[in-house]
Amino acid sequence: MAKVTTRNGKLVLDFTLNGVRLREQTSLKDNKTNRKKLDKVLKQILADIENDCLDYRVYFPESKLLGKIQSIQLEQSKQENQASPALDAFAEIWFQQQAEKLRPHTVSGYLNYYQKRIRPYWEKTELASIKREDILEYQASLLEMVNPENGEFIKPATVNRSLQILRLILDDAAKQLQFDSPFIDIPFLKVAQKIWPFSEDEVEQIIAMINPSYRTYVLFWFFTGLRPREINGLRWQSVNLQAGVIHVVEVYCERVGFRPIKGEDSNREVHMSLRVHEALVEHYEQTFDSLESTVFKTAGKTKPINNTNFCNRAWKTVSKKMGIAYRSPVHIRHTTAVIWLKQGMNPTFVAKELGATYRGEVIRTYGEFVPSLMFQKNLSVDSLLQRAYQSSANDSLHSIDHQEVSE
Repeated sequence: MAKVTTRNGKLVLDFTLNGVRLREQTSLKDNKTNRKKLDKVLKQILADIENDCLDYRVYFPESKLLGKIQSIQLEQSKQENQASPALDAFAEIWFQQQAEKLRPHTVSGYLNYYQKRIRPYWEKTELASIKREDILEYQASLLEMVNPENGEFIKPATVNRSLQILRLILDDAAKQLQFDSPFIDIPFLKVAQKIWPFSEDEVEQIIAMINPSYRTYVLFWFFTGLRPREINGLRWQSVNLQAGVIHVVEVYCERVGFRPIKGEDSNREVHMSLRVHEALVEHYEQTFDSLESTVFKTAGKTKPINNTNFCNRAWKTVSKKMGIAYRSPVHIRHTTAVIWLKQGMNPTFVAKELGATYRGEVIRTYGEFVPSLMFQKNLSVDSLLQRAYQSSANDSLHSIDHQEVSE
């Protein structure tokens, strides 16, 4: 029987859902006024259970029983409809499962896409009823969606990302609930990945004309090639000014904060040029407060630099001042790679400094911007072809010799 009880002087809601007894501790003290309040809440919960519309998260958003409740409701949905539950009911449990397997930042990104792009379209759709044609229609509907921030159609990369997350959910649902996944031969959109590095003159102009509070930040970025989250997550404890070395071991994201860097190649040491070292020493003398603090902070605050604020307040402004086409800050890293390679640095060394996987990745990505690198690339291909040709010729000679011996 549902009732309001007490535990350690605090009121507790005690009720049953689908034959499972549940107790939810509150922070309310045991008195007449609070009991009246909880009696009303309990009556509403029971009414929602009776009408099969209980949203447990609304009543108890931080409850430790949420996972258990969602499993109960999913099982109820399966019993009522033997085919499968609705996509949103399964997705609730799926995201909890991913939280135990994936990094918090990854799950947060998935959930952001799901809430914006996937749930509004599929919310009450029965999983087993989804067909391949439905997914293709969904893809077409995404192409017609407009980004409210800029009034433009959403990008192909966003469409693909939404489909990838939907595929993960559907494929896992198919395994767990034993039906055939409808996500078969769905064509993803082609995404043009244009690399547009700045010239060395443009680099110097940007450094000179950028908002002074970001000057050292941008100079450091251009001449180290760190990724945005790597530079924003860099703390003084990872900077060895005496040795001229930067230890890249963690990243920072506004949604989830600091986290260890992913991948053996990304976890690396980056060597400072003389210019970077001098700028960083001066920056250290002006801003250092503790080893745990980040090297670059938002002006007037202790938090790391926010990418959105940086783009809106400084990066876009300097592009307009210079009269050049806007390019995302991601091209800073590309510029670093191209400048280093033009200066004759070994592609293997460049790959190591950038945290790239291997030398060939650097040659393939930046070869078109560095003529000498293109020559190396062509030479490598020619040598491979020559090696294959020689191997084929040797096999033929061996075959002829074998025939002669046989005869």
